[in-house]
Amino acid sequence: MKLKAIIKRPDEQYGHVTHISVTNKNLDAQIGGRRHTFIYKDMCILSDLFAVQSGKPYNCTFRGFAFCGDIIVLGWDDAAQSFKDLSLSFAEWKELIEQPEWKHARTQQAVDIVRSAMEAARARVRKAPGV
Repeated sequence: MKLKAIIKRPDEQYGHVTHISVTNKNLDAQIGGRRHTFIYKDMCILSDLFAVQSGKPYNCTFRGFAFCGDIIVLGWDDAAQSFKDLSLSFAEWKELIEQPEWKHARTQQAVDIVRSAMEAARARVRKAPGV
């Protein structure tokens, strides 16, 4: 079954509307990794769980959560605990993503700091005796 969704890549301001198959295999392939699900009201945002660690570029922030790499935005049926067609029109999506809760000026800086700290920790492990 295909559902209406928005796919937003890091290099896109708003993303694009599409219809995608919601099988586990296809959703994981679309985001390029192990799936993290963020549910907000009747919307579900899917992203790669390890996107920050794997160096994928910053995409956007929503309610304090930084998304890196591609994201998929689907509708969410809370009663059925399943995906559904996204009810937002593209115009509503564009308006929503311009809201302050989707933006945070220091998020890219924070992502860079986390990545630097992770790389420094990896370097220390590589240099540790007996490793």
